[in-house]
Amino acid sequence: MSEVINDGGPAFPITDASVMHRVGMAAVEAITDPGERDKAYIAATAQFAQGMTLRDHFASQAIQGVFEGGLPDKLYCEVVAKRAYELADAMIRARDGGAA
Repeated sequence: MSEVINDGGPAFPITDASVMHRVGMAAVEAITDPGERDKAYIAATAQFAQGMTLRDHFASQAIQGVFEGGLPDKLYCEVVAKRAYELADAMIRARDGGAA
């Protein structure tokens, strides 16, 4: 069984109902079946409302500046991305009062 990762919850949740409605309407624009429209609207607004997770935000902050000169080879990118999430996980543990 895989380990459950604490993602820290939403970092920037969206609370403006009119913005969420516009996102939901854009998601169902080409769907004609009422049931499918409802499912797509709910999925789009729920995902949008949560924003990025705090873990994603911490990882993005950890990477800032690493690639200022452009992207190096793919293997290096994979290593940096993995390390950024390891750092993000440590930041969440520290934030929760645990050991990094």
